[in-house]
Parts: sequence; C-alpha cells; structure tokens
Amino acid sequence: MLNLLKGTSPQSVPIETILKSIQLLLLLVIAYNSSYLYAIFQELEQANQSSKDIVVNCNTSPAQHAQSNSTVPNQTAQPVPKSLPKQEHAPAKPATAQTTQATQTEEANDTPTTHTVEMLNNSPDGAMVFKPGYIHIKAGDSIEFLPASYGHNVQTPEEVIGKDTAIPSGAEPFKGAMNEKLIVKFSKPGVYLYICNYHYIVGHVGVIQVGNNSHNLEQVRQAGEILKGKIFSHPERVDKYLNMVKVF
Repeated sequence: MLNLLKGTSPQSVPIETILKSIQLLLLLVIAYNSSYLYAIFQELEQANQSSKDIVVNCNTSPAQHAQSNSTVPNQTAQPVPKSLPKQEHAPAKPATAQTTQATQTEEANDTPTTHTVEMLNNSPDGAMVFKPGYIHIKAGDSIEFLPASYGHNVQTPEEVIGKDTAIPSGAEPFKGAMNEKLIVKFSKPGVYLYICNYHYIVGHVGVIQVGNNSHNLEQVRQAGEILKGKIFSHPERVDKYLNMVKVF
C-alpha cells in the first residue's frame, strides 16, 4: 500500500486510466439525470396540454352518463383502483377545472360555499404544503384545489397506502392531474385525508373535515399511520392536521 501511494509499485494504475474512468462515470451520471429530467418535463408538458374543462359527477345515472359522454366524447378521468367506485362524467362549466362530487348528501346546506386550498412549494408553514393544511367545511360545500405553485396534484391516498380507509365509507375518491385545478364537492360527512402524489414523501398532505362529524377519525388515523411509513420527512404533519379535527 505504501508503495502504491508513493507511485513506485510496478502494478500502479496509470493516472490517465483513473481520470478516464472518472470522466466516464460522470458522463453516465449526467446521462441518467438528463433522461430523468426529460421524463419530468415531458410529464409537465403533457399535463399542461391536456388541461380541459371536466366535470366528474359521481351521482349521475347510467343513462345520464351515456348522454354526457356522447355530448363530450373526449373527456377522461384519472384512473382509480378497480375495487373502488368509478367516477362518471358530465359537461363542465367554463373554468379550467375538474369537479368531483362525493356521494350521499346527509346534511342540509342551503348556502353551499366553494373554499380554496392552495398547493404551495413554500409557505410560512414549510415547504410542499397545502394551505390550509386542515379545513372544516359543511356537507354540500366544495373545495377548489388551486396549484398556486407548479408541479403538484391532489388526490386521496388509496393508491399509495393500498386501502380506501382515508375517507368516509361510501365517499368517492378523487384525483387530479399534475398542475390541474380540481374542484371537489363534498356531500359525505366525515374526515378525509389527502395527498400530493408527487410530494407526499416530504409531508405534502392535508385533512378535510366535512360537517360536524368525526365518525371515521380513528379509521383515518390508522390510514395515516400507513402513510407516515412512506413519508421521508415531515410525517408529523399527518398527526398535526388530524389533531385539529373537531370531535363530535
């Protein structure tokens, strides 16, 4: 080893060979990163180009569904696992948004309101957050999930945790595309845990409480524990937001 360090060993590797090996390794790393970044940019471009006016109405009948599809033949919805209820489509109002409606109105709401939740890269609460992280609304209200920062989406986490227990039983899951404004109408009271699919690993999660109802809070906490096992940083946000839920 001493001879190798002194460069006197007859079996020493030439410095030119070492430099060429390092250059080759750097080129491989650059090539890999370039292809990865290209894939991300392609996805961003795709999301930008595919933005359209869509309404997803979970309560339409099969006949209405067929009529809606014949009126707007090019509408598509984000896929959800086959074991979960499917979403159906109807013509949209003139806004760059996707609207989803949860099932079964259980509480009267004569003045439904549309609230706004922003998807942010940075805020006083930290990086990669929904603002607000916890929101309490009435059954029948809607939430407009607004991509105020680029590169986010919003969805329920059943694809990530392998269970549909992060939302009330009977409620529809929802999923927006990257950089898509999504409007969701919540008619099923209870607690909802949701994520950004691209940044949940750094704690990009949120909680919604619909109505004066917390019947499924423990069930959502269990789903949150599974989700926390997949989060690399800020898993405490799951508990922080769930602890804000008002118990009834």
